[in-house]
Amino acid sequence: MENLFKAIIGEQLSSVEFVQDYLQLHFDGNTLAFYEWPEINLQTLRYQVGDMNYRNALCKLISHKIIKIDLLENDRVEFFFEEDSCIKLNLVRNESNSDLSEFLYFNGTDKEWFVLE
Repeated sequence: MENLFKAIIGEQLSSVEFVQDYLQLHFDGNTLAFYEWPEINLQTLRYQVGDMNYRNALCKLISHKIIKIDLLENDRVEFFFEEDSCIKLNLVRNESNSDLSEFLYFNGTDKEWFVLE
């Protein structure tokens, strides 16, 4: 399943877009749309949506390259960046996200797309 994300490995995060109730990360044309807010880890610091510096932490990753992606099926996906940073997306259904139809949508520059439900 890790091959799903091969288009963004080695690519830099070029922009972060906060949409009303979801997040988009752009990698020079490839886009990840998060419908569940991910956790952000910058070295030893951890940020969750609602934390004062959550948005700043995401924006600090702009221009950093993805070096590895781990997809732990039915649990989470982790996007590892340079300089010991990571974005972690929970893929487990609970009371707060039971109404989501999907957790993550990928749209690639080569017209490739997929959904993690």
